[in-house]
Amino acid sequence: AHFICQNSTAGPTSASSTPRAEVLARLVLCGDISVADAAERMPQVDWVRVVSVDERIARQPVARRLALTHSVPDWLAERLLGERGAAEAEALCAALNQRAPLTVRVNLARATRQEVAARLAERGLSSSPTPWAAAGLVLGQNVNVVGLDEYREGLIELQDQGSQILSEWVASIASGAAPEPRDPLILVDFCAGAGGKTLALAAALDPSAIVVAADVDARKLGELKKRVRRAGL
Repeated sequence: AHFICQNSTAGPTSASSTPRAEVLARLVLCGDISVADAAERMPQVDWVRVVSVDERIARQPVARRLALTHSVPDWLAERLLGERGAAEAEALCAALNQRAPLTVRVNLARATRQEVAARLAERGLSSSPTPWAAAGLVLGQNVNVVGLDEYREGLIELQDQGSQILSEWVASIASGAAPEPRDPLILVDFCAGAGGKTLALAAALDPSAIVVAADVDARKLGELKKRVRRAGL
């Protein structure tokens, strides 16, 4: 696909809620310093109340407890609880706080997923295909992806599986909506940013398609132009 980039154009804090107090609270709750040590540093804070936070959360209604324990909005905790039940809602909320896997999208215009996986394996980097995205690989270890030859050569891009699935879905719908086979498909991304999903869309579309990337931030579009050149699109 061809690319066109278009540029479109609090009050005072109390002593008990300062960054210093929050750091001390974390240290106390993790057992790194004692309540007495914290009280000596910041006597104006009710440290007994701080250390009893888990007990107070446990006494809350189930939805509120889920929201506080897992740092999710109340409305989301209530909805998950109503739709999934307590056990599954708890598991889903906990999953939202887990670290996402390191996932890349293979530029299928330049290599297959199997070819990239083989190249990574040659230097001792394990990977596995994403279960739902057609071009994704989940890396088995933390690695500086932008330092890999495969990245510099435009064979891979950092992108989570959800964004890849969305891009594939939109590309599939857009391809089926082309009015006439002789007319090129024109797809406009009005909030392209640095172009992760825009690049994925272009890779999934017919080479004759035109992708217009628009954003209010010209700097992001400048980064997208570099990524387009690297990907050879």
